[in-house]
Amino acid sequence: MPLIMSVTNTWNEGETMETVSAALKAVQEKAMAVEGVISFQYSINEETKTNVVTEIYTDASVIGKFFAAIGDPAEAFKAITTTETVCCGPKDQVDAAAGALGQFSPQLYYMDGCGAAVNTAAAGTEMKMPLILTVQNKWAEGATLEDVQKCFQFVQKTALGVDGVFSFQYAINEETKTNQVTEIYRDGSVVGAFFGAIGDAAEVFKSIETTRTRIAGPKEQVDGAAAAVPQFSPEVFYSDATGAACLLG
Repeated sequence: MPLIMSVTNTWNEGETMETVSAALKAVQEKAMAVEGVISFQYSINEETKTNVVTEIYTDASVIGKFFAAIGDPAEAFKAITTTETVCCGPKDQVDAAAGALGQFSPQLYYMDGCGAAVNTAAAGTEMKMPLILTVQNKWAEGATLEDVQKCFQFVQKTALGVDGVFSFQYAINEETKTNQVTEIYRDGSVVGAFFGAIGDAAEVFKSIETTRTRIAGPKEQVDGAAAAVPQFSPEVFYSDATGAACLLG
């Protein structure tokens, strides 16, 4: 199970699409040269002047190597300000990362009760720009830890059996009775194949309720996926201006 971080930023005063995309590209390039970085994919919403990044590391030790590679973080990230940090992974790795990220008040989610659901074996050397969905859920009234774990384990196993699904990794915060899932697809067509594989979605997901859906990737793929799930009011972010920075896809 890798360490996955989902980070949200706002643009600083006076920054433009050109300055932000250039800054994010520079960070991506340095990050993807670090051994153990599987993804450092930025995506942008120009209208709201925000961006998200999906960072996937083989383990928490890689974070220090990344920061060493980028140099002065104040300079590297001068165009943006972090507003939310979500850290998901095995408990020992998440807790280790959280200690180094205290200034960002990270939200912590653990994968231990869900099992591994990132196909890291599919990571090659060529940069890809996949479709990435980051979904948060709250547990339904009366649902227990055992209920949601059973749900997630079934969904993960089914999802990874679908050609073109590279991640369907759930992580849980038992204290807040919430969870986050990082879904990575080759393209938008795979989303329909996934839903076809799981059967009755209402039955499968009866123990959870979706509270936030974010879709990131190439504009054509994102817009297609967003149009298919209007009931979730998805937030959309585009990767076109930042370029490919993921080894999955």
